[in-house]
Amino acid sequence: TSGIAVVVMVVAVPKLGMTFASLWLVAMYFALWRSIDARVNLPNLVTLSRVLLACGAMALAADSGANHLVFVLMVVALVTDGVDGWFARKLGVSSSAGSVLDMEADQSLVFGLAAVASIDSSLSFLVMLLPLLKYANVCLSFLHRVPAGDPKPIESGNHRARLIYGVVIAALITSISPVSLGVVPDLLM
Repeated sequence: TSGIAVVVMVVAVPKLGMTFASLWLVAMYFALWRSIDARVNLPNLVTLSRVLLACGAMALAADSGANHLVFVLMVVALVTDGVDGWFARKLGVSSSAGSVLDMEADQSLVFGLAAVASIDSSLSFLVMLLPLLKYANVCLSFLHRVPAGDPKPIESGNHRARLIYGVVIAALITSISPVSLGVVPDLLM
């Protein structure tokens, strides 16, 4: 339901909605953290940084549109997606609570990217529907009776969900890149 709230906020009132949506995502993330009694450790803090970076980029984009800084913040947020799990395994602190936090941070990143991409798009409503693909996948998994088990299987993996996530992230990060925005950095000239 928080995902639907974000879509409605961003589509209904794009710039102001993005600011509210970013605050909403951060608030919901902290509420989730408390409700599952997640521990404070390095991997979970890295995961938290992904939410803060994505939401900060959304708020910045609401004020100044998609730009180089927003793109860099989103790329750094994307990098934290691999780093948090690596730290958790290396430090031996992997947990189901960390997996849940990671999945919600991933979704915050996707919503943030979609919101930023929708700023300069005439198809903003359609762009904002991309993050909802995750929920469609969850519904399909339920209909096909896929066992819930670990929310984010480590060994066997959920290949369909990871493929959807990868395609959506690639499309959204490409859409806000300086090259796709028609702005080539001075370094490339």
